[in-house]
Amino acid sequence: MRLRARQGRAIKPAGDGTLREGGCMYADESSMTIFLVLWGVWAVLGLGLYIWYLAALASLFPRIGLPAGEGWIPVWNESRILQRGGFSPWLVLLMFVPGVSIAFVVLRAMAIHRIHTEFGKGAGLTVLAVLIPPLWATMLGGQLRAEGHGAAGPVSGNTQHFAPAGQSYGAPTYAQ
Repeated sequence: MRLRARQGRAIKPAGDGTLREGGCMYADESSMTIFLVLWGVWAVLGLGLYIWYLAALASLFPRIGLPAGEGWIPVWNESRILQRGGFSPWLVLLMFVPGVSIAFVVLRAMAIHRIHTEFGKGAGLTVLAVLIPPLWATMLGGQLRAEGHGAAGPVSGNTQHFAPAGQSYGAPTYAQ
């Protein structure tokens, strides 16, 4: 189907499949408005959930021996969860490889499960961490706070206050 211009104006397809001069692809303009409103609502909800997740991680990190500020940094916070669970933090790069990103999800679940077993938590929280991460971080942080784990405030500095799961904590070595 060829579109021809007549007198400087294009003939455009209309929503009902016919071609009209100066027409619109939508039967009415309200369908585009509805689409944009729904897209905006979902974008705001997604952003809100992500901010909730970052805030929950910032609250959880001091309870598991990590600096609170690192919970606010995207990608870095996931690498710290992997490291805390005994995996290389570089494995976080797997989340950016299409098709291989499922390996990151599995490794993250294993790291979180190791952290849970260290604090005496069950596999239910691991499933929650995979399915609804913001709720998981909020619940685990609240449980650990109620049990008296971790610092009362944010942990500062670059010192590690933990031993990765399955390893013993050694005395830090300082350059002299």
